[in-house]
This record gives sequence, structure tokens and C-alpha cells, in this order.
Amino acid sequence: MILSISWKNIWRNKIRSLVVIVAVTIGLYGAVFGVALMQGIVNQKANDAIKNEISHIQIHHPEFRNNFKAEFTIPNSNEMLSKIEDIPTVVAACGRIKTMAMAVNSYTSVGAMINAIDPEQEKKVTRIFENIVDSAGTYFESKNDNAILISTTLAKHLKIVQFKITDKTIEKFTSIKVPKEIITNLATIKYELFRKEKDYIAKLEELIGVENTEKYETSLINNAMTYKLRSKIIFKFQGANGEMKDEVFKVVGYYKTSNTTFDRINVFVKKDYFMKLSGYDNNSAHEIAVLLENDNKIEKLTEEIKAINPEMETINFFEIDPMMEMMVKWTQVYYYILIVIILFALGFGIVNTMLMVVLERVKELGMLMAIGMNKVKIFVMIMLESIFLSIIGGVVGMLLGALTTWHLGKNGWNIAQYAEGFEAMGYSSVLYPQLSFDFLIGTTLLVILTGIIAAIYPARKALKLNPADAIRSDA
Repeated sequence: MILSISWKNIWRNKIRSLVVIVAVTIGLYGAVFGVALMQGIVNQKANDAIKNEISHIQIHHPEFRNNFKAEFTIPNSNEMLSKIEDIPTVVAACGRIKTMAMAVNSYTSVGAMINAIDPEQEKKVTRIFENIVDSAGTYFESKNDNAILISTTLAKHLKIVQFKITDKTIEKFTSIKVPKEIITNLATIKYELFRKEKDYIAKLEELIGVENTEKYETSLINNAMTYKLRSKIIFKFQGANGEMKDEVFKVVGYYKTSNTTFDRINVFVKKDYFMKLSGYDNNSAHEIAVLLENDNKIEKLTEEIKAINPEMETINFFEIDPMMEMMVKWTQVYYYILIVIILFALGFGIVNTMLMVVLERVKELGMLMAIGMNKVKIFVMIMLESIFLSIIGGVVGMLLGALTTWHLGKNGWNIAQYAEGFEAMGYSSVLYPQLSFDFLIGTTLLVILTGIIAAIYPARKALKLNPADAIRSDA
């Protein structure tokens, strides 16, 4: 009976109740979707770093990461690789030769890190092969020994790019909401090739004006950029014995990850050819990268792998990137703090509403007490009204947040207009929000708790009423 009365009471003043419910709905929707967005960004960043850059575990000579000197190799790396791959929870492992180099062409010179890899084994550990840009080459399908894979970011620095607007380019401009009149003007130079960026920009300024060119410059450049295959780059690097080597490599493909810092420096070549060129033996490696099934027992597995060769440095993903460890392990705490702050603010609105309810119903409450309703039932009735308001708004808000998260988590939220800034920080410009079931359960409990706490003061106010005085009240 108390449940039925409480439910009917909240709809006696529909406008006031709906204002509270809408406020709670909006607050919870914003909180849930905001948390899902942050969780998705953090998880995506960690996943990209593991799959593209770091892997779960890395092994090096103890001195190698200090200065990347050629002599600091892992002895008997093939034997160690074989033992690592025998561990049940290891998906794959690969060895790499890594050395700092200077990339030189007819335009400029930049520093780079050469990663000499076995292309097929590397596929099992990283997904660089999946990040080859459309119509920008292949992942070592060329039979040339001196084939090299570089990033689109490095290509820009080496100035081995050109610009051409195609139908696909126009589709991209449309998707990122470049104005139609600008796209119409750009279509007049479709398939015209510009070998230099300055010539392309000059043409844009002529067609759409300086102001529009400056406003959309990043999108207009990045989406019209194409890459020159078979470009030759000279790399100057240190061989196994410390002597300097020069070698010409031919670009066979361009890759692009969500981290421009990683892209800016890393290039990939064939390990067998590079080892012969540099004087390394077939059992040498500067780095062994290990991919696990998951990171649930990463600390334990790090110790297990370290036991294979205790003299080598064996470090896991979280030790390589402590900031990411903090983000992954502490984000859940931060999210609950955010939810508590939002519910705390909403709680004041519920307190105010329930206090008004009590003050408006003084005479009614006095009559209920006079006919025998005890104070416990009065207290429970006020408490239930508050909880109903909280739960209705909370459930609707969380449901809307969960549906938005599900839709964007499945299809992605492309914020291409901010891609340059996001990728400079190592984040993808396509966001995939994520929500855990545990978080929804925890938030639901917090909503109920908010309703209970918000009802305590108004309920206590109702309990202090004197039935005789309350009945004579004009309220």
C-alpha cells in the first residue's frame, strides 16, 4: 500500500516531478556517456599501443634502451624466442634489429629508427600490416631486398608526397562537413596532380579564397595527399661492428597509425637483408616483442619470461608506459568520483523538491498521523517518493547513455576535423565509447543511495510535525 501511495504522490504535481526527473536524466546521460567516451579513449589508446607499438612484453639487453648501441644485442635470441612461444598464454613473439639512422633524400634529411623485421612473424605480433594506407603500396609484397615501409608522417617530412583531388577525396570532404560551395569549386580541379604542397595551396587560395583555405587547410591537405611509391631514400646507420653504413632503400608502402609520434620515427625493413648488410649474425636481436592473449596476468608472465634469461631486461607494457598504467588502472576510480559529484549536485535538487512536497502537505500528513499511520510509514512514504524520482530519471538517463554508447561503439564517432591534434597525442580520431556492466550496476546503486540520502532531511521534517497543529495548518 505504501508503495502505491508513494507512486501516486509523485504524480500529483506532474510538472515539478518531471522537472526533477528530466534533470536527473540529463545529468546521468551526460555522466554515463562521458564516462563511456573516456573509457573508450583510454582502452583504445592502450590497445593501439600494444598492437602497433609496444606489445605486451619486451626483452632487451640491459643497456640497449639507454643509448641504442649496436653491440647491445640479445645473445641466442632464437632459442629464447622458441622458449617464449612455448608458454601457453603467449600468442606470438618476434625478434627485431633496431638502430638509429639518418634518412636522406634530395629534399631533406631526418632522424629515424630502423626496425629490421621478419614480415610474416611481425604480422603475428603487431598490426602494422593492417595500417597500410589505401592506394599507398603494400606490406612487403615486393621481392626487392631493399624494400622499406615508412609512415605517411615521415613521408611529409621527406617531401615525397603529392596532391590530387579524386571522387574519394570529395566524399571525405563531405563527411567532415566541408561546405558544399567549397567542394563544388574543388571539383573543378579533380584529378589534377600537384607535386608540391605550395602549388596545391596556391591553387586552393585561387579557387576558394585565402580565408577558407586557412580554415580548412589541414583537412584539404591530408585528404588530398597521395604518396610516391618506389621513392629512393638513403639511410646512414651504424653496423654491428660500429662502422657507418650507407644503403639505398626503395619505398614499397606507407603506413599510418593513430600515433604520429611513433609514425614520425619508425621505419621497417626486411631483417634478413639488413642483418647481412650490417654484419649481424642470424641469432642476434636487439628486441624481442611478445604478444599475450590478454593482460590479466601480465606481471606473472613477465616474471616467467624473465626467468628464461635473467640477465636480460624483461619489461611489460605498464613498465614501458607508466602513464598508461595509471590511466588504465585508475580511470574506474575517477569515473565513480565524477558520478558521485554529479549525483551530489542532483541530490540538492531532490532535497529541495521533497522539502516543498512536505511543506505543501503538512495538513495531509497531520491527518494521516491522526488516523493512525505511524511515523515509520510516513518516513518510508517520503523516502520512496524520493527514490522513485531518482530511479526514474537515473534509469532513463543510463538507458539513453547506454544506447548512445552502443551505437557509437559499433559504428565509431569520427572527429576527423580534430584528427591532427588527437593523433599528435597518440589517440585515434575515430572514437569508440565503451561501458562495463559493473559500472552500470555501480551507478544504479549510487542513484538509489542518492534518493535515500536526499529524502532523509525532508522525511525528518515530516516526522517532527504535531498532528493537531498540522491539521489546523493552512498548508
